[in-house]
Amino acid sequence: MLKQLLSIWQEDSLLSKSDEQFNEMLNSLRTMFGWSMDYIWHYEKGKSSKEIYDKDIEINKAERKIRKRIVEHLSIQPGIGVSQCLVLMSIGKDAERIGDYCKNLLEVAVKHGVVFKEDSYVDELKTMQGNIDEMFEKTIKCLRQDSMEIANTVHEMATSFNKECEQIILKVYESNDLDVRSAISYVLLSRFLKRIVSHLGNISTSVSMPVHKLDYFDEKVL
Repeated sequence: MLKQLLSIWQEDSLLSKSDEQFNEMLNSLRTMFGWSMDYIWHYEKGKSSKEIYDKDIEINKAERKIRKRIVEHLSIQPGIGVSQCLVLMSIGKDAERIGDYCKNLLEVAVKHGVVFKEDSYVDELKTMQGNIDEMFEKTIKCLRQDSMEIANTVHEMATSFNKECEQIILKVYESNDLDVRSAISYVLLSRFLKRIVSHLGNISTSVSMPVHKLDYFDEKVL
């Protein structure tokens, strides 16, 4: 699917920069994710909350520019490359939503108000952070190389990580030794990480799925 999209971008000046801009969006999101998680673990050290919010504004502007080019392209050349434009519109929205969830992660840290104490939950969430960063890398790579193999790996990672997030939440529910503030924070962090994982999985389906099956990498029956 992306190879077809790239061929259209090369022929259409309105969309010629969209590929590069979307890749920049994903790299910016990976950076924003790292900043948000760093803020969580080191509370008010590293990048400031303002810098993180500014990065999200930058990402939102990029998504709107891509969407504007798509509308202009379809207005000038209706019926040409519609499926490919729908793909780009869909994954652009997934990327924008990842930025929102990175902000949500930051907001958990702000509400928690102190540095998290080292415990098994923090260990698991830090491991999850490293895995998601790798997932960002593979998602960017699968789009750049239009690799079905890497896309399938991303699908598998998303399915596995989603289960891990749910296991952390279940562990919190069953715990008798957590204070309310920490319990709420761990559940929210797990839920927001799960949503980031799901949107990265959705983006990778642009390589491995036709338009009508985008975002359904985790379905048993496609």
